[in-house]
Order: sequence, then structure tokens, then C-alpha cells
Amino acid sequence: MPACVCVCVCVCVCVYFPYRRLAEKIRAARVNKERALQLEEKVSIRAAQHEYDTVFNQFVEASDQAAVAKEAEHQARRREQAIKARRVLEEQMVERQVRHTRTYTHRHTRARTPCLALYNETSMHMLSTEGEHT
Repeated sequence: MPACVCVCVCVCVCVYFPYRRLAEKIRAARVNKERALQLEEKVSIRAAQHEYDTVFNQFVEASDQAAVAKEAEHQARRREQAIKARRVLEEQMVERQVRHTRTYTHRHTRARTPCLALYNETSMHMLSTEGEHT
């Protein structure tokens, strides 16, 4: 019996050995092909990500520029409004001063008491003599 077993094992090894090599080569080829596909996919994913990043960065840059321009425009409008408000306030102050001067002058030109009348006459005399000395 041992002779038979030996022949059988030897025949099996000799017959199946070339198929095993072929099977390993096919498996290695499939693995290599899968790796190549994965590398191609990785490259395409990187390219797509790079394109997305480029477009996104351009969008962000454009948004930033638009925001800066809008802020500059807002600041310019704000300065213009501040200038207009200051002019209006100055005009109101001048008008108030004019009204106050008119009221003050009107009150003191029609003196109700002799003291005020004397004050007005004295101040008027002083005003008229100031021009003579110069």
C-alpha cells in the first residue's frame, strides 16, 4: 500500500502544481489590477478635490472682495451722513444763536427799568466811540 500512496501523491502534485502557479499568477494579476484601479480612483478623487478647492477659494475670494467693497461703501455713506448731520446741527446752532441774539437785543433795547436804559445808553456810547479811537 505505501507504494500506491506515493504514486498517487506524486501524480497529484505533478498534475496540480502547474495549475496552482497559474492560479497564483491570476490572483496576483487581479490584485495588481485592483491596486491600479484604486490608484486611478485616488488620482481622480485628488483632481476633483483640487478643482473643488480652487472653485471654492475663488468663491471665497470674490465674497471677501464684495464684502470689503460693501463695507467701504457703507463707511462712505456713513461719513456723508455724518457730514450732513454736522452741517444741519451747525445751521441749527447758528439759527439758535441768531434768535438768541435777536431776543437778547430786543429785550435790552426796550428797557423797562431806568437801570437797563442807562446800561443800553452807556453800551451804545461805548460802541460808537470804539470806532473813533481806531
